[in-house]
Formats: sequence, C-alpha cells, structure tokens
Amino acid sequence: MGGLRRRKEGTIAVAFDLPGLDSVDGIRRVLDIVVADGLGLENGVARLRILIAAATAATGLLKVGELEDRMAVLEAALKQRSATDETQALG
Repeated sequence: MGGLRRRKEGTIAVAFDLPGLDSVDGIRRVLDIVVADGLGLENGVARLRILIAAATAATGLLKVGELEDRMAVLEAALKQRSATDETQALG
C-alpha cells in the first residue's frame, strides 16, 4: 500500500507541477491549483469557502514574502556595515 501511495503522489506532483510545500513557490502553486479548481465549481457555499480560504492563505503568503524581502535587505545592510567596520579597524 505504501508503494502505491508514493507512486500516486509522484504522478500527481508531476501532473500538477508541484515543487513541494517547503517553499513559497510550492505553496503558491498549490493555491493556484485550488483557485482554478474552485472557480470551476458551481456557485455555492463550497466554492465561496474555497476562494475565501485561498485568499486568506495568499494574504499570509504575501506577508511572509514581504518579510523575507525586508530581512534580506537588512542582512545585506548589516553585512556591508560589518565589512566597513572591519576595514576601519584595520586601517
């Protein structure tokens, strides 16, 4: 049973081009699939729930992406400052 499950998961991952849920890109891809499938449903409560959940998840993903970008800028600034301080200490 375990081998069948792994083969099925691999087939699904290839069919939907899923990089995995361990990256922002992977999560974004899953959300894209969910929204596309949700839009294909008939108007109703299930469709609305899917779209609201996807919008909520996308909002969280955007926050995380923004924080990652801001941290990268801060880390670069600290690295540059550290290099400047070392140069001044040696000079």
